Amino acid sequence: MSGWQQSQTLPVVIGQKQDGNQLILELEIPATLFQFRGHFDSFPVLPGVAQLDWVAFYIREKLGIDLTISEVTQLKFRALIQPDTRLTLTLIDQPEKNRVSFEYRHQQVVFSSGFLKLTPP
Repeated sequence: MSGWQQSQTLPVVIGQKQDGNQLILELEIPATLFQFRGHFDSFPVLPGVAQLDWVAFYIREKLGIDLTISEVTQLKFRALIQPDTRLTLTLIDQPEKNRVSFEYRHQQVVFSSGFLKLTPP
């Protein structure tokens, strides 16, 4: 097994609330996550691809949507996510538009946001 297979790759879900098509996850981003390794040693930052991977994972896992992502639109990375940060991830399923919106934030700071356009599998 390689290092990533033996490492923690998901944040810790410390809270969850669902209201219709909206899911709000409270996340703790531990410094021990595999994604911080080498990105960057003196100033660790959570890669954007990890943020998108988590969105896709929670869409499947928590919203139960079997999806194929056809496009990522209006993607904005506004602030850097560093180790030991608490975040709120909000996912909103918009089935009439075949997309899910996402936003990572802590209080007034929006870290990233965008839409994942979905197609049937």
